[in-house]
Amino acid sequence: MAGENLIYDYALKVEVKDGVAGADTGFLRMPLVVVRPKDGFTQTGQVITALKTTIADITDNPNVVKIFDGGCPRILVIATNTLESLKDIYEDHLNDFYTLIISRDFEDAEIKEYLDVGNFKGVVFHSTDTAKNAADTAKMKLRGAYYQDEGNMFYAWGKFLSAIDWNNLQYQELINDDGVINAAEAENLFADRVSFSLKDSQSVNRLAFFSQGGEAIIAPYVIKEIELKLQSETVNWINLNNPQYTNVDCSILAQYLQGKVVNDYIGRRLITEGSVEITTENGSNFIAAGKITIPKPTALWRIKANLYNA
Repeated sequence: MAGENLIYDYALKVEVKDGVAGADTGFLRMPLVVVRPKDGFTQTGQVITALKTTIADITDNPNVVKIFDGGCPRILVIATNTLESLKDIYEDHLNDFYTLIISRDFEDAEIKEYLDVGNFKGVVFHSTDTAKNAADTAKMKLRGAYYQDEGNMFYAWGKFLSAIDWNNLQYQELINDDGVINAAEAENLFADRVSFSLKDSQSVNRLAFFSQGGEAIIAPYVIKEIELKLQSETVNWINLNNPQYTNVDCSILAQYLQGKVVNDYIGRRLITEGSVEITTENGSNFIAAGKITIPKPTALWRIKANLYNA
């Protein structure tokens, strides 16, 4: 009814301001898979979208479909016969994905020699049947290698990227047997930070370790997500509060970001601790600094229990 809030508006005029839309973090869940093209496939050398129903039209590799079995609804694919110019193909798509998976269609030596990721800042992963190659890869920042079965690797990535929240997937059941059945081999793979599975006494294959750059697989994804949300919330806060970039504003914003973003990740146990500090530069903009701690992955099969008969 017209004028029904006239007294209220007269007494206290309220101006409603819309916030800024939150950061889009969907690209963190999107992998780009590199394969050799199927004979007759014409869309080579470009980034295309693939579904479980279309992947067989792109590649003869039977393992790639396992990423869909793991839960990914769709993926990006590059079908190419060489890795030499790969970075040029996806240069215009760097905001569309955060995981680059190189299929076993390419030999270890080819990956080592020709894989130049260019401006890509995300995780690069492949599988190999050579423990030394896996160990060498695992030492590199934002790089990882799965030892043995490529189907298991794709299935694990499907589980990881489609999960509701970030999860290291330790002891997730896998689909194939990687042949790692003794503790000594497992200890060596773990020490080298290689991703692999174990076969337990009930003949179930379990993901024993999933890692990149020697760290937990979730680390770069959580850090990037926190970074984007801090930026998004800062823009939103500035839009709604019109700060003067004073020390008081710095303190208020830091408390807001700590409670809105950092403490949320602590509560979800994705990080063990975190802090954010805001300063101002010449009274014209905010500068953020902080510390995020993500738990190091452990080998739970190594826990030894002492049992006592009371």
